[in-house]
Amino acid sequence: MTKTRDETRKQYERDWKAANAAKCREYRANWLAKQEPGYEEKRKEKYRNENRELLRKKATEYNRTHTEQHKKTGKKIRDELKKQTMNAYDGKCACCGETELAFLTIDHILNNGATHRRELREEHGKSFFGGTRFYHWLRDNNYPQEEYQCLCSNCNLGKRINDGICPHQQKKSDREAI
Repeated sequence: MTKTRDETRKQYERDWKAANAAKCREYRANWLAKQEPGYEEKRKEKYRNENRELLRKKATEYNRTHTEQHKKTGKKIRDELKKQTMNAYDGKCACCGETELAFLTIDHILNNGATHRRELREEHGKSFFGGTRFYHWLRDNNYPQEEYQCLCSNCNLGKRINDGICPHQQKKSDREAI
C-alpha cells in the first residue's frame, strides 16, 4: 500500500520532531514567553471546559486499568502528607516521645475535636472527616500550633477516656504531689 503525499509529510514531521525534541521544547518555551501572561493556563482551562466529559471518561478508564498503581501512588502521597504534618508538630508524641509514624495522630489540645469536625463538615460538606483531608486543612492553614499537637494513639485515646489528661501526665502529677 502506498502512502499519500499527506501521510508522507505527516510521518516526516513526526520523525523530525522526535529527532529534534530539545529544539521543539526550546521553540515552544520562547513562543510562550512572548504570549500574554496566563495564556497557557487559559488555553488549558478552555480545553478542560470544552472536553470535560471526554477527560472524565479517560480518567475513569485510566483509573480502572491502573488500579494497583493508583493505590500505590495514593498511599505514597497520603503517607508523605502525614509525615509532613507530623513533622510540623515536632514529629513525636508530645507526651511520651513516640516517633513511629504509624502510631502518631493529631490531637486537639482544647479537647474540642468533635466540635471542630462538625464545623469543618458544615464549611466543606459532609465528605470532610479526618485523616488526609484534615492534614490538608492543617497544611492550608499553616499548621496552627496553639490548637493542635502530635500524640501517639495510646496517649490520644488515654486523654480521651481520662477527661482530657493523658495517663502519663496524671502519673507525673501524682508522683509530684507525693
